Amino acid sequence: MPPLSLTADEATVLLLGAGVMEKSFDAEYSTVATGAARKIAGALTNSQREKVQQLQQSIWFTAQSMDSQAEIEQLQLTLTGLFISTTQF
Repeated sequence: MPPLSLTADEATVLLLGAGVMEKSFDAEYSTVATGAARKIAGALTNSQREKVQQLQQSIWFTAQSMDSQAEIEQLQLTLTGLFISTTQF
């Protein structure tokens, strides 16, 4: 494959996805995901690798899909540390 140029965020997402593949699929895909993750992580700075490790320790993936845009937006807000509370009277 030709060389790729990724942003730190793109690399982070790929590493998170590789972690899911390592744990959720058969040995062949797990091995491939592990190898790809090593290559991507090797190209990151130490601080970027630490960010990925923090995310890997704090995010759990499930097979349940999100049914609405509101659920997706709430998850995004939660993951970025922005919590919105509304109260109706």
